[in-house]
Amino acid sequence: MTNGQILQQVDIKPVKPSKVSGTSLPFAESSSLDIRDKTIDVAAMDKLRIEEARKEAQGNDKPQGNGDKKTYGGEHIVKALNDAFDRLYESAALRAILLGDIAKACRESKPFPQVEQIEFALPQSALTYEVKSLFTTWNFRKTKFGYEYEFSIPLQWDIKVPVKIYVYKEKYRFFEVPDRVWAGVDGAFVPNPFDEYWKMRNKIQRNFKD
Repeated sequence: MTNGQILQQVDIKPVKPSKVSGTSLPFAESSSLDIRDKTIDVAAMDKLRIEEARKEAQGNDKPQGNGDKKTYGGEHIVKALNDAFDRLYESAALRAILLGDIAKACRESKPFPQVEQIEFALPQSALTYEVKSLFTTWNFRKTKFGYEYEFSIPLQWDIKVPVKIYVYKEKYRFFEVPDRVWAGVDGAFVPNPFDEYWKMRNKIQRNFKD
């Protein structure tokens, strides 16, 4: 039998081309690549929506109000959040939970609203000796509800965004396994399920301050 006869008897099926460098891969591998491509596309779209929301908020920077009732929004909130994330999530390795209207905006990928302060919740059990030492080093002030400090905007030292960290002892179901959402250029922990927290937020806020 000649080589030509052998080739005629073999049923050669075309291989579906992949999207990688113009090479060809079996169909199963190509399908898995398609799925990964779609997953990457979804993640990219999520980041894009956050970035668009952040840009929309850029015109919302100037603090509003007078005296002790000033509110902050836009890039001021983004910068204060990033600083808080660096301290609480990275340096202190805490799972502090973002609260209030800022958490809601992050969860819904919407521009940050004007708020009087940024708020986090932290369980009492997380306050180890090392964490307390860090808070002291950072000049966090101890209060009856937990800790607080102000984030000063670089080159705008007269603008100070208040950040409050509520320390709780009670067990809240929506704080036990928090969700992770994008906030500015980083991820934040938010209550989960969020809708349940949102319905009870005013009561919880009173509990924190009592």
